[in-house]
Amino acid sequence: MPEPVRHIEIDDRIEAYSNYLPSDWMQAVAEKAAPTPALDHILTDMLLAWRSTAYTAAMPAIMPQSIRATLEGYAGCVSPDSSIVAFAEAVVAKVSQRLPELVENSRLRSAILAELATVAAEFRDIRARVKPDMPVAPFWQSLLREPAGQMSVWSSQRCCYVIFFNAYEDFLTHCVRRVTGGDQPRTQSKEFKRALQTQFGTDLYDVCWGGVDVVRVRFIRNALSHANGRENPELKAHGHRVRVLDGVLQVFPEDIREMLRTLQIAVDAMVSAASGLSQFQTVTH
Repeated sequence: MPEPVRHIEIDDRIEAYSNYLPSDWMQAVAEKAAPTPALDHILTDMLLAWRSTAYTAAMPAIMPQSIRATLEGYAGCVSPDSSIVAFAEAVVAKVSQRLPELVENSRLRSAILAELATVAAEFRDIRARVKPDMPVAPFWQSLLREPAGQMSVWSSQRCCYVIFFNAYEDFLTHCVRRVTGGDQPRTQSKEFKRALQTQFGTDLYDVCWGGVDVVRVRFIRNALSHANGRENPELKAHGHRVRVLDGVLQVFPEDIREMLRTLQIAVDAMVSAASGLSQFQTVTH
């Protein structure tokens, strides 16, 4: 019986794994929420999760760049004069063991020691003027040649897609809880949808939860979380732009950025609505 075979697909462009979250947007929405203590508290939790997850999603590109920076730093190290003198003394001492006349001729020994130190210093200065050129592409390609590297890149984007949405979902349920005064609702419940529509209005409900764009990314999250990434009928019926290979979603960085653009609109809308409500004026735990 043949062994089962699974295929994966990743974006092989290192530049794709960056700029998941615009810093100017994060600063702007944080400033908008800052005058409202409880809202500021809830939003900060979400932004912390988003920022740290963005770093995690970018890790495939950060690793090769870190390797290059380390090697460039090592290549740029300059030996101090004390190290050069110590090196010259060690060489002369070693040679003296093989050429006893160096021990007897102190003037020759001193001259050789001085010349060694001078030549070594010249070599050091020449090397210091040469700037190492270490392109990141070879490190990146080396990572992608390894099956473990490919799978870690593939999995990192799937995981981060889920975490981004989960943090947004937590933000939304905390906002609903603030205005209802009850327990934190489950988003699958009718009570959550009713409270979101009743307390914030149908338009905000559509932007934050019921609209086609949010529903689409929500079903992608559900497929990744509950169906191991398989494109289930529910997701297929709503349409999406995530690549599918052998029936499984292949999440690329651009898919994450597209989701975040949708969720940023929703967060902006919720922050604007909540900042004017009295329930968000006092922080309670």
